[in-house]
Formats: sequence, structure tokens, C-alpha cells
Amino acid sequence: MKEGTRARSWTLPDVSLLWRRADAGPSRVIDRAVELVAARLNQHLRFRLQSDEDLVLVANVVAHDGTPAPQIEDKLALFVVNIEKDALPPGRAATPLGAGRLGRAQPPLHLNVYLMLAAGYSNGNYGQALKLVSQAIRYLQAHPVFDRRTAPDMGDGLERLTLEVENLGTQELSHLWGVLGGRYLPSVLYRMRTVVLVPDGLVGEVAPVRGVDAMAGS
Repeated sequence: MKEGTRARSWTLPDVSLLWRRADAGPSRVIDRAVELVAARLNQHLRFRLQSDEDLVLVANVVAHDGTPAPQIEDKLALFVVNIEKDALPPGRAATPLGAGRLGRAQPPLHLNVYLMLAAGYSNGNYGQALKLVSQAIRYLQAHPVFDRRTAPDMGDGLERLTLEVENLGTQELSHLWGVLGGRYLPSVLYRMRTVVLVPDGLVGEVAPVRGVDAMAGS
């Protein structure tokens, strides 16, 4: 960690917030983004490792009772560890309403989603866990961008996602895995940007900008 840099505090998001509007069409951007990454990794790993089953699950590494999640044994778990606002210039969108009127909407919310890719393993399969992580890292290093050209099956509300490895210092890593249950697994953290949440509806009406000629004649 660089000197003078404040350590991040990791708190797992409430998963129910991600799925509360599961049938809301374009509003389902976070879960669809995560599922897209998992689908691409599964497609690659199935081919590379000649597997008949998916090797990447969108799942946490611990069950609700705090015990290790059994479904991720000898598989990769892909899950969200943090969500933050992306630092973009503020702005407000104006929507034409007709008759020279403009509606005012809240600006879209650009998010960075931190994704952990962790390898579960059974007794004696630690080497296989490292192999899975290595293959996943190689694929995402070669294909860090998902857009309509590279991923034409992207869901509504998704336009472009980029993934980059996020480095963690020893203290941050220890704290994060403490939050996750204390049992470290071979893993890598990615920052996925930019997931865009578009607010529903309008919040008001704004007066259109009048031209110089119009103002002179008023």
C-alpha cells in the first residue's frame, strides 16, 4: 500500500438489493453484468479444460450459517465484495416532452463493482484450484472489455464493461477475508466498470433555453 493511502474498509453489500427488482428489465444491470462475466468464463473454461459442467458459479464462498459453501468445491466462485460510485463529472439529463418543454431527470449513476474470483477446492485438489484461477486470469487479461461487439448478448441497460485487476495490500487482504469468513482461498479481485443505473421517471420540468433572437423580440 502506498504511503499516505487510507486503507479501504470492506463491507459485503446486501445481496437482496441486487435482486430486489429482478423483473425490472433495464434495471437489472448489476446481476446481468456479473452473470455475463461468469458465462464468458464458463464458455472459455469448458473448452480449455474439456469440462462438461460449468466451473464458475455466481455464489458466495460461505453459506448463510457461516460454513464454507459446498457448491463451490473444485469450482470458481464469482461474487460482489463492494459497489462504489464512479467518479464522473456531474450532470442532469433533459428529456424532450413536446411543445418546447423539457423534463428533468436525475443523472445516470455510474458504478464500479468489485468482483472476487475465488477457487474452492476439496482435499488434495489445491493444484486444480490454482489452475482454475490461472486460466480465468489469462482469459480476462486477454478479454478485459465486454461491449456490444464482443458480447452481443449483453442484456438491456449494459453497453460497455471493463475489468481490471485490483491490487490489495496484506492488511486489506486480511480484513477482506476476515469479512468473508476467515478462510483464504486462491483468488483475484477485479474492478468492473462502468455499470450504469438509470433512474426511473422524471423529477421535474425545466424551461428551455431561449435563443438571442427570441429574447430580443420578447
